[in-house]
Amino acid sequence: MTKLGNQNATKTGADAAIKRLEDGGPFAPIAAEELARVESQLELKGIADIQVQNATRIQTACNLYWTAIEKAAQDHDLIALDKFCARYGWLVGVATRAWIEVKADRKGKGGRIDEVLEAYAKERENSPQEGQGGTE
Repeated sequence: MTKLGNQNATKTGADAAIKRLEDGGPFAPIAAEELARVESQLELKGIADIQVQNATRIQTACNLYWTAIEKAAQDHDLIALDKFCARYGWLVGVATRAWIEVKADRKGKGGRIDEVLEAYAKERENSPQEGQGGTE
């Protein structure tokens, strides 16, 4: 999370959005526009798409922090290494939870193998079986 007053977060509307989440007030225009985009994406693609998008973004950040850890270790920069390890550890936990949600959603929907098995079972139900007039 960004510190309140962070110049980049202020420009993107992140600080204001966090403040509004805390006090329950309406979003500022930048955050309100993003809220409308999120609601539109939810309506068009569904929550599963948003979950996958979030998981892949978090995993991307996680991978980039791992690269930063390797570089800091090579450079013997213990201050950077400590900072990157802390952030990486937090991201691994967040990424793991995000991927668990994606996996659960996909498992609940079956998948290609379930579709093939279901089609096979229907075909067997509809085809003549021994003693039902089929050729043996």
